[in-house]
Amino acid sequence: TGIQLWQWDRWMFVGQELARRISSIWTSLELGLGIMATKIAVFAAFVLALSHTCLGQDQSFRFSNTLGSNMVLQRKPHQAVVWGWSVPNDPVTVYHANWVGPTEADENGMWKAELPSTEEGGPYTISAQSKHYRTELRMDNVLFGDVYLCGGQSNMQFTVDSAFNATAEVIAAAGYEDVRVFTVGQKTSSPTPLLELETIAQNWSQASRASVGGGNWTYFSAVCWFFGRNIYDHFKRAVPIGLISNNWGGTCVQAWSSTDALTKCNQTIGASTAEEYTNPEDVEVGGPAGNSNLYNAMINPYLPMRISGAIWYQGECNVGASPQHGGEYYGCQFPAMIDDWRTKFALPDMYFGFVQLAPWISVRSCMELFGAACFFSCAQSVCSALF
Repeated sequence: TGIQLWQWDRWMFVGQELARRISSIWTSLELGLGIMATKIAVFAAFVLALSHTCLGQDQSFRFSNTLGSNMVLQRKPHQAVVWGWSVPNDPVTVYHANWVGPTEADENGMWKAELPSTEEGGPYTISAQSKHYRTELRMDNVLFGDVYLCGGQSNMQFTVDSAFNATAEVIAAAGYEDVRVFTVGQKTSSPTPLLELETIAQNWSQASRASVGGGNWTYFSAVCWFFGRNIYDHFKRAVPIGLISNNWGGTCVQAWSSTDALTKCNQTIGASTAEEYTNPEDVEVGGPAGNSNLYNAMINPYLPMRISGAIWYQGECNVGASPQHGGEYYGCQFPAMIDDWRTKFALPDMYFGFVQLAPWISVRSCMELFGAACFFSCAQSVCSALF
């Protein structure tokens, strides 16, 4: 990623030292011990060395994995935030252009710095220095512009490679180098809030044939891409755009809502709604069903970040759910989720755009038909309430 070359040297040293020690142990023990005793000793040495290495890595000096070279940070009037990890209470200094910002890691080892308000443009190098590790981190080719998070279920996950005229659209992406893309992985859900992403499908990348046309249902999100590309064109290509594809097919709104948002609609914290799924997509895609579990794993790690807004394309999961989590419930939970995201990101006026679902459903019962009708009616109520 170009963030910290020193880590490679560190791992090379550890590997070489580990190999030397194992070789020495093997030679000496072969002279006086049997094969079995030798193998046991070597294995113990390997486990000991590996444990020390892993413990050291847990405390290593690093940027948050939501950040990276080639990214877009939010432009003025906001003040972009960069953050990362070190040992507790480590004095850290952050550098941006001619600005120098001292900060300090908290008791959990997290440090962060609010950068000065910066006009759109770049590229810049953002660096950070640790007093404890006596080393420097770098993020290169960083632009300032507008950043958007693209959430929802398979409607948003659907990729450019699956769109009409996909070949031409993927080729055209190479002409949008100041649009940068990042895709959160879909292998992690959590019953408690996480501070780091545990799964990343695509690190920050300049738009290109490879980064936008990564394959069906991988990266990059079609709706997210076309939204960002159109905004970039609207600003006459003068404002860089950062796009975060953060979605999971077959998931309901309650999975993306924090516990605070759930309580506003009388939801049980940590409950699972898996048994309620009746929509075929939910069964085939197999999205996690626990309340708040995707908010915890995929949204919470982004809360320190300054963004322009979010877009949302989701709803079939709730159309196909039981009445308890169907259309009428959606009319409460969806606006509660939006309000909560705005509160958690500390952006009370954050833009939140969403697609109202077309009147499509695979109806297998009168109850489903009623639920769909209620859902679309409630979606219209959401529009009225928000705007």
